[in-house]
Formats: sequence, structure tokens, C-alpha cells
Amino acid sequence: MKIFFTVLFTGLVFGAANPVTPTLPQVSPASLGYNTSNWTQTQPAVTGSVITVNVGDDIQTKYNAASCGDQLVIAAGVANQHVVTQLTLNKQCTCTATSGNWIQIVSANLSSIPVVNPITAATINVFSTLPVPAPAHTNYAVITTNTSGVNPVMLTNSSLVPGFCHWFGGIEITSTKFQFSLVGSSYLGTETLASQMQHNIVFDRCYFHGVGPSESVEQVGRGLDLMGDSIVVVNSYFSDIYGSGDSQAVFFRYGGVGALVINNFMSASTEVFFVGGGGQPISYSCTVAASPAPTTTSMTVNTCIDAAAGAVSTPAVGTCLMPIVGSTWVPQDWRCITGNTAGALTWAGAISGTPDTGANKVRWGLVTSDVTFYHNYVWKNPIWNPDNPGYDGISRSSKNCWEIKNGVRIDMSGNVCQNTWNAGQNYAVNFTAVDPFGGQPWATSSDLTMRNVILKNIAGVFTFIPAQGAGGTPCPAFLRRVLVDNILAFVVASDSTIPGITLMNMSGSQGCTPDPTLPGIDSLQVTHINWIGSGNGTNDLVGFANGSGGGPAYSYTNLVIQNNIATRGESGWANTCTTGPDGTACVTSSLNTDNTYTISHNAFINNGVGNGSGGINDATLTSRYGAFALASIVDATSASSFAGVGFANYAGALTSYMGYQLTSASVWHNAASDGTDPGVNLVTLNAALGVAPSFSISKRGAIISKGRLTSK
Repeated sequence: MKIFFTVLFTGLVFGAANPVTPTLPQVSPASLGYNTSNWTQTQPAVTGSVITVNVGDDIQTKYNAASCGDQLVIAAGVANQHVVTQLTLNKQCTCTATSGNWIQIVSANLSSIPVVNPITAATINVFSTLPVPAPAHTNYAVITTNTSGVNPVMLTNSSLVPGFCHWFGGIEITSTKFQFSLVGSSYLGTETLASQMQHNIVFDRCYFHGVGPSESVEQVGRGLDLMGDSIVVVNSYFSDIYGSGDSQAVFFRYGGVGALVINNFMSASTEVFFVGGGGQPISYSCTVAASPAPTTTSMTVNTCIDAAAGAVSTPAVGTCLMPIVGSTWVPQDWRCITGNTAGALTWAGAISGTPDTGANKVRWGLVTSDVTFYHNYVWKNPIWNPDNPGYDGISRSSKNCWEIKNGVRIDMSGNVCQNTWNAGQNYAVNFTAVDPFGGQPWATSSDLTMRNVILKNIAGVFTFIPAQGAGGTPCPAFLRRVLVDNILAFVVASDSTIPGITLMNMSGSQGCTPDPTLPGIDSLQVTHINWIGSGNGTNDLVGFANGSGGGPAYSYTNLVIQNNIATRGESGWANTCTTGPDGTACVTSSLNTDNTYTISHNAFINNGVGNGSGGINDATLTSRYGAFALASIVDATSASSFAGVGFANYAGALTSYMGYQLTSASVWHNAASDGTDPGVNLVTLNAALGVAPSFSISKRGAIISKGRLTSK
């Protein structure tokens, strides 16, 4: 289906949060399967001909002559590289896991390309060098272009005819000239119909790279620019993807259901993994009938059309949409259809007013959904950082490890990200809901899960933005149901190029016009996170970006911030507030949550006490923060004085991240609200990542299974 769209303290609970846990992805790619017990992707059977592509052969000609079920086997190695202007791959096949009706484009040496596990105890503990070496070119079939700005491989054409059922194995795609993308799926962002999107596209053991490492002119903006249903990117390597504008290793443009991005090494300068925000998404509208008269919980629709005025069915049950009320829309009117009887629609919960009647008075559209992003190592080259002594002098935009602008049911658990700095944005993770052009109020994000993740050498962890719009248009449906849990986030104490800044920025809406009394983000849960800054005294647990001494409260509902360990530096927790100082006064003035939040059992390392005018002593901190924090506060006025925390081996954490595990001797042992230790459980984290700790420590809490998934 498509988506249109107690212990020690009770904490500050008031009405107490009652968050809704995000729903995990419900749809896997419709064909083939991936087995995470050995990181292998099923390859379809060849039911047609095997077509050999030798050096000197024209790949486009060979492809044009192929039929569904055929396999193109391309000679491997740099000496046999195939130079194209643009390779257009848009045959439309009908395939299933057993039909074997795929077009396959593979290296002649595919069987010699190993599956590499990028996340091991050894790679996690690498800080100053490339953690996962680039593969040798020997066994890859190399496709390149000497023509600028064409995208070497396109999965559509200028007539907007997309490719279906393509399986790539052992293909290396690069360029000697500037490219917007190495693989493109959209013709200038002009697609307006679902039939113009790809489906069933698989990349296994492929290699996508620019011409770096220090090329100032011939840059590559994106590795894969994708859209459509059943997209799989596994066991692949991305490097030297950067430009002066935003650059991504993998970019999901819009729409599409069911995607796997698993077991890849991914390096790009800006948002390494990015979902949404790729132009005006595919949309639909209906006429709202005047009779029977609509109500705040129902309306009857007819004459539903797509962007080409073609007839489409009325919205199915489960479709999420937004009626127009009083000639506009408001975020709280986002509703999912619970009943449809011959176009008579119903939903749960009254909206703000009676829907307007007439043509184009209810809208919905495609939102990327059901994406699993798992076991990927995301890395930014330190020489791209202007503050690094080895900076190569090339200007690049640097933002997030991953960003979600429009997406529903996305699981980003079990990954590693290394190195962020502020060259655009400093946060490793950016979750928001964006209507970039206005007029697409369905462009929301919800049900985002991120658990068991390592974020190292980062200048900030999370930024959450309820909604973003264009030029003061009404906001789209607000971000909702977000869980981040069991995260190890830290800065290497000796690295002065990555200052510790903020665990979490909780913003208001941007670029659109919400009513400040309306709900912002609903059901945001931030639990069991270690945020260990560099000891330089500028670490904040939570920052609110609404402007000191002014700006509306943000109306976050069902908010949970609980069981975290964080350094409290010079600027404090919630340092930009409607009223202050930082602490409970700031939170209660800047988060108008209708008394539906729980903030408690957070462990503070006070490393601000010796760091300038913003530092405060423990007694003042306790007075300001109250039950937000555990009673025991540990002072650490320099990066080398963390002994009182009770970490297993803080001094050795650069050699082994397991040093950040709390021991049973810690003052915070078993002090979390759930009876375990606050902060990250590294035993659980290792199990989810599939790695063994580098030394043994006493276990705490329950150990979960590795949670291996196999898509069927």
C-alpha cells in the first residue's frame, strides 16, 4: 500500500507524558530478500540470456537489445572501464522474488567481491584514519563519464519513463567531471504521477565515488538519487561525495514504500543519508461535496484527480490527508481516514472547523515510508573540516549524518556516525517535517525510531523541528512519534576541532505560520543517552531556539527526557528560554506541553563550574534543575577528571568505546527510572550492532537479542 503521506525521583511529571511509541516499518521491498545473519542479498535467477559486455562494447546498445530476465555481464577492472555519456536504464519489467524477470547488470567478477562488515569493534575504535578502507577496483565493472552534469546512470528518461526491476551487482560508478548525481532517478524533478517512479531497484556490493580526495572543481553532489517502491542498497561503499552545495551518499527524493539501506560504508559531506525534500512530491486532490454537509469528523468527496487531472480513487482507509478549513489548513487537522463508504470519509477526532466545499478542498500526496536504515557506517573525512590542521582548503557544506524531512515509519537503528562540525549545521541527526514550496500540507514525518547508535566526534547530537514551510505559508502536519534510545554520543577529549555543544536542540516551527497554542512535536522520547562532551565547558543538555526573553512556547506534548548522562557545561541546560535562568524555569516557560511531559533521572556531569561566567556550582545547579536530575552530581572541571563518574575506563575510551560503560561502583548504578543505569547500555548496543566488546565488564539490565531481520 502507499502512504499518502520508585527509584530516586519521580521527576517533573505534572500530568505525566503518555507518549505513543513509533510504529516500525511495516512493508519490506516486495521482491527478493536480505539476510543479516551473513549480510547477503538474494540474487534473482537468470531466466533469459547472459549477455557479455567486453571492453570497447557500447553498454547502452547491449542494454537496449536485452530483454527482461537477461543478465548483462560487464568486464571488470579499471583497464576495462566503460566510458559513457549517460547510460539510460529504464526498461519496465514485471518481477517477483521467484519470477526471475529482472534485468541484471553485474560485474564479471561479482563472485570475487566479498561482503564487508563495516561495523566491528575495530572500526568503531578508529578515530584518526579511515575506518573502512576503500575497495580495490579490480573486481568491479567500472562505468564512468567524461561529460559534466549528465549523471552517468539514469533510471528514467526525458519522457519520464522509469525503469522497473533492475538488479546491480559489483558495479563501480564514478566520473571525471562534475555531476549532480552518479545515479539519478528523476528528470529535473518534473515527475507528477506515481507511474513515473521506479520500483524494484537493487544495488548490491557496488562502489560509488567522486574523484577526490581533494578535488575542488570536479565534484559529485550525490551518490544515489532515488525514488519509488522497493529500493534496496546493501553492502556498498560511498566515498568522496561532496560539493559546495548539499551532498548526500543516498538521497530518497519523495514517495515510495519499502526500502532497505543496510551494511554500507557511506561518506558524503552534507546529509549523508537524506529522506524527503527533493522537490514537489506527487499529489492528489478531491472535490468536497456540499451535500451531505461536511462536519468536523466527516465529509463526502468525489472527482478525485492527480496532477495531470487524471481520475484516481477516493482516499482509501489509512490514507492521511488534510482538509481545507476557512480557505487554509492548519497542522492539527492532519487526519487519517478510518472509513470510506462510496466517498463518504470519516476520521477520528474533530478538526478545527467544517471542511470547505468545492474542488481541490482536500489534498494528499506520497510520503516516503517504511524505510530500514541499519548497520551502516557513516563517516565524514576530517580533512574536510576547516578547523582541522590537515584541512585541504576546499569549501564544502557539512550538516548531518542523517536527516528526515518527509518520512513515515523509518527505523535508523544500529548505525555508527563519525565526525560532524558546523559548516551549515552541526547536529548529527535532524528530524523535521517540511513543506518546501507550500501547498503540500501532507508532507509530514512521523514514526521515526533510532536506537543503539554510536555518534562519535560530533558537534551536536539531535535537532528536532516540528514543521518547516515556505514563505509564511501554513505549516504542514507536525512531526510526531519519535524515539531515540540507547545512544552513545561523545567527543574525543583531545580533539579541539570538534567542540562539545548541545545534546538536543528543540526548535519551534520555521518558515511557516503556526498558531503557537497548537501542538508542536508529539510523543518525542529521548532516553538512555550518553552525551560526553570534550570537557571544554560549552556542553548543553537541551537548548530551545525560541529566542531568549521572547518567542512563544513550543507546545511539545507527551515529551520524555529521561535516564540520560550528560555533561552540563558553561551554557547549561535550556540556555535560550522565554524566562530563565536555565533549568526548570526555562523548561516550563519554553515548553508549553499542557502538563504532559516527564523529565527525570538525568545524570549530570558538571564540567561548567570551572569554565567562565556561565558555570555554576552544584548547589545552584540542584536548585535550578530539581528533579530533572539525579541527586548525585559529579564535578569534572577538565577532560581528565571524570573519575567520579564511575565509567569502566574513561581514560581508555579512545582505545575502546566500552570505557564509557558505567560500572556497579558508580554513584548512578541502577538509578534510572527503569531500575538500570542511566545512559547507554553498551551490552545492549553491542548486541544490536553485532559486535563483541573489546574487554569484559559487569553487565547491567536485560540483554536484548541482536534483532536480526530478514526481509521476505
